Amino acid sequence: MDVLQSVDLVPSLYLRTVSIIDGPANDEERHLEDRYAAFVLTGVEAVQQILAIHEKLVADGLSALTIKGGAHLLTQGARWLARHLSDIDLVVRPADLEAAMAALKSLGYHPEPWNSPADTLLMASEGPGLRMLHPHAHAVDLQTRIPGARSRAAAMEQVWTQAIPLVRAAADSGSADRRQAGIHTPSQLHEILLACIHYTVHLQPPLITSPKWLTDILLMLHFARSAEPPALLDVVTGASFTDKLSRIRPEELVWPFRHPPGGAERDRRNESAPAVPPWSWDLFWETARAWGSEDRAAVTCATLNAYWSASIGGVPAGADPVPFERAMAPERAETIGARAHLLSAYGERIGRLRALPTTSERLSYLVSLAIPAPENIRRRYQVPPARPLSLYYCRHVLLTVYKILRSMVDLVLVHILRRR
Repeated sequence: MDVLQSVDLVPSLYLRTVSIIDGPANDEERHLEDRYAAFVLTGVEAVQQILAIHEKLVADGLSALTIKGGAHLLTQGARWLARHLSDIDLVVRPADLEAAMAALKSLGYHPEPWNSPADTLLMASEGPGLRMLHPHAHAVDLQTRIPGARSRAAAMEQVWTQAIPLVRAAADSGSADRRQAGIHTPSQLHEILLACIHYTVHLQPPLITSPKWLTDILLMLHFARSAEPPALLDVVTGASFTDKLSRIRPEELVWPFRHPPGGAERDRRNESAPAVPPWSWDLFWETARAWGSEDRAAVTCATLNAYWSASIGGVPAGADPVPFERAMAPERAETIGARAHLLSAYGERIGRLRALPTTSERLSYLVSLAIPAPENIRRRYQVPPARPLSLYYCRHVLLTVYKILRSMVDLVLVHILRRR
């Protein structure tokens, strides 16, 4: 793997190769320093963006959960290791979806154009999430479910019950509903569990994983066990940047610290047993089972134990870690397996019509899947505003048919390869 091309490994690679005192020594290190500084600035801007959304939601009496990267930015972990952020994930209750979209629109966001208005709403209520785009800020991925949890109702109820408000309001600062409005983050246990499930879900094509998610979980585990920041490994020395890279073990790019999560405090007390979080691992696995996602969480936890000594207790005996090479250099989306999955993805999208209340709405939705709205075609194929769309509609239909046929062929090839 070309580590310089992996954007998610930039923070740890920078901290392992560039001397804070002497500064960068060559072009590669200067490039890393520029990218790391951009990550730090992006993190600050994202936090400001979350706070602006929080204020709007409070004003409108709405609540939302920030999860994954957004939640991580608001915890201690991101203070010690800058992180690449692609979007901000927000979960709202289904009944609040349209009000939350209106609140974001008032801040300058607009929904990513899908095939029809119904398709747009179903992306958030029944699908993986609706991207709300902004010309000068991170996209917001608006969702109405806990991603990866098979038992949706149980997961939503538990996460919301224990969610932590971004700003704890005083007891006399308005109505109870207003005090509970705004951005919340999941409890520590729920945030770790959600991250573990999310990682395993992305092992399935056409999705891809990211090493930064493993770093996130390890940092969460560290601060669940210790109030002290983890100590960084020393900067490596070498005659050239290539020489420095040769002295870094790949696993150090996921966890560039001296001790396993929570290990420094344990070593100082001369304890051999791993430090434990304030909640029990029995409760962690009980919650995973309630969410219908114990198997998914187990894969990630087995991986963290195998390669980074995470000391996660109670991992089911049958859970196998992800191969190390896959964890560090995940498969890209353009593979036979990913293309073969396209048929089921189309099927899932068609199946969302069950959430529509009337037959006419369902028929209109099906038509829109074949003939998208003009704004969708313009954005998808980057068509200038004044140019006619007739040829692009023809192109879209032909391309869709080609993808379906190719997916059918790839599905057959996958089954043949599995039998060998």
